[in-house]
Amino acid sequence: MRPRGPTHWLLNRLTGWRTATCADVSDDADLKLLPTARGVGTWTSLVLDSRIDRCVWDQVELVFSGMPEQCVVTVETASFDQSPWQIDERDWTRCGEHHAPNSLGTHTVDWPVRSRPGRYLAVRLCLSGHDSGTPAVHALRVHYPRSSWLDFLPAVFRADDESRDVLDRFLGALAGSWDPITARIRDLPATLDPGAVPGGVPMRLLASWFGIALTTGPMASTETLQYERERRVLRAGIAASQIRGTPAALRILLIALLTSLTGVDVARTHYPVLLEGRPSVGGWFALCRPDRAVLGGPTRLWGAEAVGRLQIGTYSQVGKARLVGVGDPAKDATNVMTTGHHFRVFLPSAWLDRPGVRSAVITLIEAERPATAGYELCEVADRVVVGQQATVGVDTIVSPPPAFHPTATTDSR
Repeated sequence: MRPRGPTHWLLNRLTGWRTATCADVSDDADLKLLPTARGVGTWTSLVLDSRIDRCVWDQVELVFSGMPEQCVVTVETASFDQSPWQIDERDWTRCGEHHAPNSLGTHTVDWPVRSRPGRYLAVRLCLSGHDSGTPAVHALRVHYPRSSWLDFLPAVFRADDESRDVLDRFLGALAGSWDPITARIRDLPATLDPGAVPGGVPMRLLASWFGIALTTGPMASTETLQYERERRVLRAGIAASQIRGTPAALRILLIALLTSLTGVDVARTHYPVLLEGRPSVGGWFALCRPDRAVLGGPTRLWGAEAVGRLQIGTYSQVGKARLVGVGDPAKDATNVMTTGHHFRVFLPSAWLDRPGVRSAVITLIEAERPATAGYELCEVADRVVVGQQATVGVDTIVSPPPAFHPTATTDSR
């Protein structure tokens, strides 16, 4: 079936080398010279079918897993309109050769196909080794059909084969400089999308534009998992950027961070819970949880009983008023007021006890909290204690009782 666009033949150990002949070359894994070779070997592929009449083959790409110094690899191709019974030496056209003045590791080299247009193509490699070792070809790709700027010119520019070839090579040199520019413009929208931006430097650059620190705690076991964590934090940071400094923004960021570090779908739970106020003040004001029933409140934001200072005519009920010295009575509301100067973050202790979670949560809260607000990180154990840990939706977690392990008896009878 004729391909709809540019494609390629891939030859390697997994897909098969499609070897026609080989002399002093091993194709068990990578293409290498045999130990018994006298420094030179050749490998020839089977005829590759493009299924396109008079196909203009594009380029041959070689992926090297190793290239010792002073080794040489020569690439030749032969094209045909019909599948040949055998290939004559005059049919081969040289594409290029790769020299290694120094030892090279994994790298990729490509050459344009110089053979005439044809439906079928064969590739021949000549490997020349040295005392330092043998070249190792890990994979071979043959790209087709060629997409050339010549296709946009009138047919008269392609009438003469020699003129066509010179003009095609000239335009190809220009395209080599222009194509990376157009590719970068084409990929630019993806670099601005938090769901499509590549991981690593591009993702960190996009995060820096929004002032987001991709803090995800300890490094993940794989690079892919680390990028997924950073992408989740980036999306949450952009969603919270317009309401930054509010409890809702902090909760969005904590959900993204905890989901990455714990593997729990935190959004499906009611944690984290943010409460404004201090533990000594009755009537907690619940933030961001208008649908939660809180035992005993919320009732009020401020009252004289919060401090209990004795003031004749203002707060002087026997048995409740106390002689306390906390400074100027006019500043009592400022010292203990439950509106924005202090908040608490409730999280299950099972999450915080995991490696790196506690420090990452503290780092995030420190970076996102308002400069005038203090905070407490409250751990919630898996239990309910009446009178101490019984605020519904805040510090109550119903869990199975701890496993009972009977004491082993020393009597063996």
